[in-house]
Amino acid sequence: MVCPYCQTELPDGARYCGECGGDLTLAQVPVPAPTQQTIVPSRVNATHITPKEEHDRNTKIGVVVVVSIGVVAILCGIISVLLLA
Repeated sequence: MVCPYCQTELPDGARYCGECGGDLTLAQVPVPAPTQQTIVPSRVNATHITPKEEHDRNTKIGVVVVVSIGVVAILCGIISVLLLA
């Protein structure tokens, strides 16, 4: 079996690609191989992020945003109490 996303050879029955993290259960239509006419821009020092890594990073960003909003709300409450006292 070949991953339709990154063309990596995989064992038969695999559900996810170990190389790119692609969900093979969603890949029902085979992706055509690139032709010689296809121009793919090269990226120097590009890092590949799997869907799980992207999800984890987005979760961390969300936690930071929520905590920051909480801290600002607490500070606003303290300032309002001090001003009303």
